[in-house]
Amino acid sequence: MQLIILKTNISTPKALKTIAPCFNYHPEIIDWSIDWQESDHVLRIESTEKFSIQETLKYIELMGFQGETMLD
Repeated sequence: MQLIILKTNISTPKALKTIAPCFNYHPEIIDWSIDWQESDHVLRIESTEKFSIQETLKYIELMGFQGETMLD
């Protein structure tokens, strides 16, 4: 299991409705959430090792949003 954490521009309920079906039904995603309280609209995805950061970024871009990895 792994945790993917990204800054995104997913910032509205409409945007959430766009991405929710993709993440809710993806076989490699165990759980996910967006922190609306943070200005970076942090997306956290708990997934299997088969679901990569690159694949996550691709999914986000295909849905019309942007994401980037967060540096420590």
